[in-house]
Amino acid sequence: MALTSLGNELTQAHKHEQILLAANAAGEADVLWSELNPSDPYPWAYAQALLLADRKGQSQRLTSAYLAEFAGAEIGQPVEIVEPRTDFDRLIGVSIGAGANAVTNLVDEGVRMDVALDQMRERFNEIVAAETQRTYREMIANTSGQQRKAWRRVTDGNPCAFCAMLAARGPVYMESTATSSKYALRYHKGCGCTAEPWYGQWSDWKPTPQEQKYVDAYFEAAAGADAADRARIAPKTIRDADGVITGRTEDNILWRMRRANPDLFSDGIFEKAA
Repeated sequence: MALTSLGNELTQAHKHEQILLAANAAGEADVLWSELNPSDPYPWAYAQALLLADRKGQSQRLTSAYLAEFAGAEIGQPVEIVEPRTDFDRLIGVSIGAGANAVTNLVDEGVRMDVALDQMRERFNEIVAAETQRTYREMIANTSGQQRKAWRRVTDGNPCAFCAMLAARGPVYMESTATSSKYALRYHKGCGCTAEPWYGQWSDWKPTPQEQKYVDAYFEAAAGADAADRARIAPKTIRDADGVITGRTEDNILWRMRRANPDLFSDGIFEKAA
């Protein structure tokens, strides 16, 4: 948890505000989805990009207020906040690629147009939500990086094993660390995690009772990997030059966490009844 109780309250409130904003953005994108014409997608993509830019702007304002209040609570002084620049052309490209092109690809594979539109609708809404949430997650990481400070992952209270593992590490993520570039900014579909700046030493961090359960689950899985003479590694997605997923590396941690503590994680694996 944060160094102060007020800091912890601010993080929790900010997380809930951002999750609600992302959900609302997805709902608005869903309304616009019915206007998509894959043969002439640019007017629709422009409208979606306008929506995304506006909601990302809202997310930015919420995050700026949060970072200022959080710094005041934790260290009693202001910090310079790294404000993002919205790339409108990129947002149009996201809409075209995840919307019109995704539908067209399904049609080219033989799927009926109405079925393809239905299949991609929910996925596009998820992308809009994730793009909205990307704003505050990157702002917190970038602002911490500019201050040469660490930050940590805070879960939504019902995390998957992967997110719990990252949260269990505490405030170790910095721009200069390998862990930051490899895992820290990875958020999966529907992820409810946020980030929190850290102004103390790593040794000052005290996990909440719930976070302590994630810490214990990780070390239990790590001990199992050690006993099996396996490296303590979690899986990493392998992509080709075009970004297409082609496989995953070995996993010696996450599956053990899911099986040993299935009630603790949203993707826990329960033993089948005999």
